[in-house]
Amino acid sequence: MKTLHRLPQVRYVEFTKKQDAWGRWIPPIKHNRPGIVEVDSRLEPSAELDTLLHELLHEYFRDTTEEKVDETATLMAAVLWREGYRKVKQ
Repeated sequence: MKTLHRLPQVRYVEFTKKQDAWGRWIPPIKHNRPGIVEVDSRLEPSAELDTLLHELLHEYFRDTTEEKVDETATLMAAVLWREGYRKVKQ
């Protein structure tokens, strides 16, 4: 397996109603560095998976439209969920 050099930090936070978001991608200061992904910690598991994938797509496909990111993340999350992928609490 190829080593990935740009793994973003993932943070679980509680977004305020004012932010009106389930997650966000914070771009890096330097282009060749990883960004930061934040996901609302109160999401249901399937929505958390969708949101995490959505924000990761922003990290790895930085020039892709929001519409395409949203569509792709939702499709990927649905397939993974159907195949039984779940977060394991550690």
